[in-house]
Amino acid sequence: MSIADIEKVRAAEAAAEALRRKAEEEMAQIISSGKKEARDLIEKAGKDAEDAYKAAIEKADKLASEAYDKTIEAQKAVCEKIKTDGRAKIDGVIDDIVGKVTGI
Repeated sequence: MSIADIEKVRAAEAAAEALRRKAEEEMAQIISSGKKEARDLIEKAGKDAEDAYKAAIEKADKLASEAYDKTIEAQKAVCEKIKTDGRAKIDGVIDDIVGKVTGI
């Protein structure tokens, strides 16, 4: 093998090494970019999930509050009826108690 051939082989080897290094650098950059993009997507998904969770809790809280208020209003009406009925019957109850105690 001549010196020129050896020099061609060395040049080819150097070019191959340079190509390999360049490919490895590009690969590392692509991997890094992919990892960053994945982190960004995960972060966005987490934020979206947190927002959806908060919205669901707010909606459930509102519905529960409305149901509570509706139940309280319904029970107030029942209590008013009991109070009215009790007042209407109080005189008869007092007469019954006095009659039992006095025997009249």
